[in-house]
Amino acid sequence: MQDEVLEATVSSKGQVTLPAALRKKLGIETGTKLRFEIGELNFSFTARPQLPISAYRGILKPYGIDPKLLEIEKEYDRSADPSRWPAPTELKAP
Repeated sequence: MQDEVLEATVSSKGQVTLPAALRKKLGIETGTKLRFEIGELNFSFTARPQLPISAYRGILKPYGIDPKLLEIEKEYDRSADPSRWPAPTELKAP
């Protein structure tokens, strides 16, 4: 099986537009993260598509971890306590 060869040009800003055929084949869309691996004379990249949050549903089930144990208890917001606010300054007429 012969690898497909595609070309692109680097702009003056160092940007490269990936050919549409490559984006379609790898499922690259706006916001897709790319991971670059650099060798001595070449590099390769891997597309890491964004997964919807629903893809993580049930991920802890095989480990027997109760998700409620992972909930973070919110700390009391002291800045919301009016007794801790600085006293208002009085306005004086000039």
